[in-house]
Amino acid sequence: MKVIQVTDVHLGRRGEIPFGADLHERLDRCIDHINARHGDAALCVFTGDLTESGEAQSYADLQSALARLSVPYRLLPGNHDRRANLVAAFAGNPTDENGFVQSVFDTQEASLLFLDSLAEGRVTGELCDRRLAWLDARLSEAAGRRAYIFLHHPPIELGLELLDPLGLEQPHRLLEVLTRHGNVRYIFFGHVHRDIAGTVAGIPFAAQRGLHARFVLDLVGDEVVEQAPPAYSIIHIDGQRVVVHSHDFLETWPLWSPATGERVR
Repeated sequence: MKVIQVTDVHLGRRGEIPFGADLHERLDRCIDHINARHGDAALCVFTGDLTESGEAQSYADLQSALARLSVPYRLLPGNHDRRANLVAAFAGNPTDENGFVQSVFDTQEASLLFLDSLAEGRVTGELCDRRLAWLDARLSEAAGRRAYIFLHHPPIELGLELLDPLGLEQPHRLLEVLTRHGNVRYIFFGHVHRDIAGTVAGIPFAAQRGLHARFVLDLVGDEVVEQAPPAYSIIHIDGQRVVVHSHDFLETWPLWSPATGERVR
């Protein structure tokens, strides 16, 4: 199974160029790239910060752009989003019985579980008792199958002094549920605008930097962003194997053939 992860779209008002990038153009180019190369994907998951400020018009623009995407998709909110506006704009995007933007994508061998970590009015994320109870029930239903978790906020400190306080609040509550069931094989998230991989509570995770500006790696706390090529992830799930490729899709540097040593672009 192939799954595409796109994160941190941060779609704002047309004409705005945050940190020197037109995010409407980036989203359009991202969709073109996925359509051209990954039309066989089972799903495309957008892991939060779909918009910059949660405005209704931004969701309308997002809806118009995603109408061209040839792959089925699921949307998750991030801290820049507004749940009510997201739900109003995308009536077909599933929610749970409590109105949170949570859902499951089941296959014969695996369950993909999508979590709503938005805490309205805060940069940090939360999974309240109702959201965790929903997850607990879904993992029980997935017993005997591998499960994969998608959310916006990281449930682990990543060694980033400025960003770590802005992750998921009380991450141990989520990890207790995941480890108790024992069938979660991977966690995927965004929020930190960097490509990062590791393990937490014995579960592998991968963060995708997404479409917006990238935070420069600085472990002493200086907050600086740079314009790196935007990227999305290609996730291959095949039995015991999970392979995650982070794919830059606006390459501007020359390309060379390793076979001939000649420049091809």
